[in-house]
Amino acid sequence: MSSISSFHMPLRGTPNAPKFDGSTDQLLRYFEDIEQLADAANLSGDDHIKAAIRYIPQGDTLLWQGYVKDVKSDFNIFKTLIMSIYPGCDSASAYTRSDLDFVVSEQKGKAMMSQADLGIYYRDFLRVSNVLLEKKRLAESDRDRLFLDGFPEPIKSRVLRRLEIKLPDQDLDDAYTLKQVYDAAHFLLKSGGSIQAQSTSTKAASPTPSPSFSRSTYVPSPQTTDICTGPGIVIKQEYTMQQAPRTCYFCSTVGHTSKHCDEFRAYEQAGKVKVTNGRITMGDGAWIPREQGKTMKEVLDAILQERKRTHDIPPHVTTGLLYLTGLEIEVEMDIEPSAYLQTSTGNDPDALDPDYEDYYEK
Repeated sequence: MSSISSFHMPLRGTPNAPKFDGSTDQLLRYFEDIEQLADAANLSGDDHIKAAIRYIPQGDTLLWQGYVKDVKSDFNIFKTLIMSIYPGCDSASAYTRSDLDFVVSEQKGKAMMSQADLGIYYRDFLRVSNVLLEKKRLAESDRDRLFLDGFPEPIKSRVLRRLEIKLPDQDLDDAYTLKQVYDAAHFLLKSGGSIQAQSTSTKAASPTPSPSFSRSTYVPSPQTTDICTGPGIVIKQEYTMQQAPRTCYFCSTVGHTSKHCDEFRAYEQAGKVKVTNGRITMGDGAWIPREQGKTMKEVLDAILQERKRTHDIPPHVTTGLLYLTGLEIEVEMDIEPSAYLQTSTGNDPDALDPDYEDYYEK
């Protein structure tokens, strides 16, 4: 007798059971696992469908069971209906041209340090571009140009230089093929070093000329470029001259000069200041001293205030019709005797006055 051992579907939750977590990108792989196990277990159409529902998350069970009555035990129809409620699960519709552009732009901003980095970019690019080529959504020439655009500088320049040497008869209108670009980049990165890192270190080691200035108002232009110096190389650098802001010599206000100062013109019209031989002096021609921390106007105001104060200092001396004001002085006057000056003795000043003598006798 010979015994026949039959294969049974694994229990749910066991290590060998097919798994589906409900994500769209896992659906096709899940159906492939179900079909392989169901064929090994010789399951019929209805049992095939029941096995597919058995291993899904509990929250999706009622949803999938709602399509059973419409498929008439046909697993392929059931699979098509389930895929319709998981848009994007089909590899043909999983990628678009924007996805390929994203892969290129993302890699362009990264540093390609080794052949391993090249391999990661190569696989990501093929994963999307092959689907687009199969569905005729991308031309091969566009694919080749996009693949080269994903290389960061200066690796891209080195790849092009190598291809120009190896393929001197390449038509300028034709793009280098994906394989040609990949092989050139693979050769340049075979040592495991980064072309981008080597170029960066070379630029950092290049000395940068330090500009010198004759005046503090000369500043270097911010738009400067790094220049690698070497024997026989003449470096030309351009500098932008920035004029210092104008400051008034009289009131120290920034933005104008004393020639256009309103306060200076007002003092000049009042006779407080004037211009003598190109210099600002007081109205009487006296020199205006400089004092640290003060403007010329402040010094001038202090001088004029002091002059006004000292000219009004007392005492004031007055005699007769003569009026003097100023410092203390001595005045000597010679005045002749007059009828208004008299001397008297006794208690009655009029008794000895001849003019009153007849008046007293009567």
